[in-house]
Amino acid sequence: QSGPCPYDASLSLKQMTFVSDTEAWAVGGSGYIARWDGYTWTRVESPTDRGLNDVFFLSPDNGWAVGEGGLILRWDGNAWSVVREEQPLNQYIDAPRWNAVAFSSSDYGWVVGSTSAEGGNTASAMYWDGTGWKKPPMPPIFCDDCFLWDIMAFGPQDVWIVGGNAGGFVLHWDGTNWHQVPNPFDVLDFGRCWLYSISALSNNDIWVSGIFLGGVGIDNKGIVIRWNGTEWIDMQLPETGWTDSILLFSEDNGWVGGDDLFHWNGQVWEKATSPAIDRIVDIESSPSGEIWALTQHGAFLYLRPE
Repeated sequence: QSGPCPYDASLSLKQMTFVSDTEAWAVGGSGYIARWDGYTWTRVESPTDRGLNDVFFLSPDNGWAVGEGGLILRWDGNAWSVVREEQPLNQYIDAPRWNAVAFSSSDYGWVVGSTSAEGGNTASAMYWDGTGWKKPPMPPIFCDDCFLWDIMAFGPQDVWIVGGNAGGFVLHWDGTNWHQVPNPFDVLDFGRCWLYSISALSNNDIWVSGIFLGGVGIDNKGIVIRWNGTEWIDMQLPETGWTDSILLFSEDNGWVGGDDLFHWNGQVWEKATSPAIDRIVDIESSPSGEIWALTQHGAFLYLRPE
């Protein structure tokens, strides 16, 4: 099913999140913010015109959104305000672009993304300790153009990040340092790999979706990998293009969205029919278990129970 959205299709929706069954938020390009009240989506006042890439809520009066130019916004229950923003130093050295935000508690969270510089992009991350944002040392990821795309924070000693360049990489934070964890797509003889989205049933059952870009004459291929507590394994997604989001609801109920929509039945991925022709950029669930999807240019979709 598709729900109406107060949205200008010239913009670009990015992510959504649920606070309760009657409150959800979505963000996108040019500072776009919309709120769900259980009946309708309504655009709300934004303190910025910079693009927003992710949103995360701990409670109805404690929300965070991040985006371009090192932008970090906070919701206090009444209004959004800018708590951090950076300006480019010059035309070659830019401020960070934050792609994702996640918290495990009110005094512990992370933002991740990349910082552009002359010659490429470097991976960037900061953590919140309850009083301010701090920058930890990053691992020596050897690539000319590195991006961090999504993050899952289980606690101060257990955080996962995914990203990509030549090969998709997975990083794990142990409370002191970041460590790169091998996966089936981190070493490629040709092409490139990007890992975009994380979902988890537990800290020993983590799922990640992304895409392999084969290069000239080779089709792009959507991919899913799974952490079983010991290693990452390829979950053999059927042939598809871009895969932007993944949501695992249970051992036998999961979804991947992008150019196509796929359902995990516990054994294999099955292609599903979407009521929208637009690319799905995010899939989320409400506290009661209702599953929603967000498309890039203006549709909110929800899964109607049979």
